[in-house]
Amino acid sequence: MAITAAEQKHIRALRTSASKMLAKVAENKASRVAEIMTKISREGLPDAPPPRISAKPPVPELD
Repeated sequence: MAITAAEQKHIRALRTSASKMLAKVAENKASRVAEIMTKISREGLPDAPPPRISAKPPVPELD
């Protein structure tokens, strides 16, 4: 079954729309990374979070 001209036009429109959305997401990510890098260069790295405490009790050693 062949793809009609209208379907081809619709597919091109969807591809264009998807490309624009991906470009916007990439732009937003790049902007956020730039903000974080600027903050780090100004303030330095934040202190490391405290180590996580496991909810499971430690496994006893078998001798």
